[in-house]
Amino acid sequence: MFRSLFLVLIVFSPLPLSAQSTEFPTDSEITTLMQQANLAMKQYQVSMQDEASKIDKDADAKEREKNASENWQLLISVVKTKPDNFNSGVGFMVVDQLNNAYQDALACEVNALTTMGAAFALKDENHRNGAKEVSETCMNAAQLLAIVKVSATNLYTKYLQAHKILYERSLNAVATCNEALKKVASKKP
Repeated sequence: MFRSLFLVLIVFSPLPLSAQSTEFPTDSEITTLMQQANLAMKQYQVSMQDEASKIDKDADAKEREKNASENWQLLISVVKTKPDNFNSGVGFMVVDQLNNAYQDALACEVNALTTMGAAFALKDENHRNGAKEVSETCMNAAQLLAIVKVSATNLYTKYLQAHKILYERSLNAVATCNEALKKVASKKP
């Protein structure tokens, strides 16, 4: 629901046309973003492996992370072969995957802190140290993902705004053509 509302607000934002740019994200911008995003996702994957090896994790979370990794590899391959693919629904999926990874990294942080608290109460030094390491790894991944997802959101917003302007110009051209055709048709005997 939130994602749909976000997309509607972006596409139909009431910015004046003169203030908007029809410049779509360039291949260079997209390639740079995807390199940064790929590094962030690699750090995320390391933190998830760290969590799985040092503290308990349920099977659903492991399966979700496996699917996220597979989805990310697919997105990387689609954008790598043709960066302009980002300027479509693929860009939205990139933003969505980064956001999901960010949320998972935060959940990992909470799980690690909870485990660390329990280990402290039980005076279990090994589990406490392991949980502390996981906590730091997950927080670092979450911070990096937060930065990259903002960049991805901004770049995708640039695409949506340019697409909106192009769409509005196309509609205006169609309306102008329709009016011209009506005038021509009305002059025929």
